[in-house]
Amino acid sequence: MMAAATNPDGQTRKRQLREDLSLIRSQKAEVLRKIQAIAKKARTSGGGPATPHPGQSLEARRATLLDEQRRRGDALWAQCAKILAALNGSGRTKQYFGQPVDANYAPGYYAVIKNPMDLGTVKTKLDHRRYSSLLEFRDDVRLIFANCRQFNPPGNFVRNIGDQASEKFEKAWATRGLEAAAEAEARRCALESAALEAEASALPDALRAASEELAALARKAEGAGREAAPEYELDIDSLDRATLWALQSYVDAVAAELALKTPPL
Repeated sequence: MMAAATNPDGQTRKRQLREDLSLIRSQKAEVLRKIQAIAKKARTSGGGPATPHPGQSLEARRATLLDEQRRRGDALWAQCAKILAALNGSGRTKQYFGQPVDANYAPGYYAVIKNPMDLGTVKTKLDHRRYSSLLEFRDDVRLIFANCRQFNPPGNFVRNIGDQASEKFEKAWATRGLEAAAEAEARRCALESAALEAEASALPDALRAASEELAALARKAEGAGREAAPEYELDIDSLDRATLWALQSYVDAVAAELALKTPPL
């Protein structure tokens, strides 16, 4: 009776699997040691990932990030302060728009203007960090001159001063690119914070996944191998086709996966 023909490709794959599994078996203790060390670091850093900066905990990294974001934000607010100072630098602009409108000087003003604003109020809000975004600052300055246009007809002396100051502000705002800078900074902060939080929450899951994969492979080895065989001494020929391909995929991925999730100690 003739023996069934063997598939050379299948035999090659099985031989390669045996070699790869032998390597996994020899490295298992080291992998588990690294996993345990990373898990310990994650616990001591508040449940987040082991930091790539020796001696710096997750909370310290978060504080550092917030400091950097605050510093970048301060630089943008400083640009707003310069624009405001330039507006106040004009004597006539400051005279008419540097403080709340005097109702005795402009009778009926507050009956017409429901949301008054002035450069002095803007400066106070800016100095005391009452703006939550640069766009709020922009809108308050624009409101000053919108109110001026609403109350004063074209050709009016105060209206002319307001129109000139408004044009000066819009030019400075556009030239400095603060609107685009504010949007870019908001996106950057969101991405930085999201990346840090994702790192903090992902590592425990990665560690569990790696441990579960190792444990599952060990159970499979114990079930398919001989009773007296070592934990990873797997009888390749006893595995069905689906398990063989699954094992092939695992072997291909495990080294790269663990290399990414397990930094050197």
